[in-house]
Amino acid sequence: MSLINKMNINIACAHTRKTINNKCFAGGNKTHMVQENDAFKSSVNCRGLLNGLK
Repeated sequence: MSLINKMNINIACAHTRKTINNKCFAGGNKTHMVQENDAFKSSVNCRGLLNGLK
């Protein structure tokens, strides 16, 4: 799996977690908010790695 694919999967995961947290759980509990944030951080890390390859 390419780094771009991994980045896109993490972005999709983070957005999905955010939607579920907001619609179903009034923002989510701390653990779920951390998991949402971790998915965003992972996508940022992928972007940084991709920028380093250029």
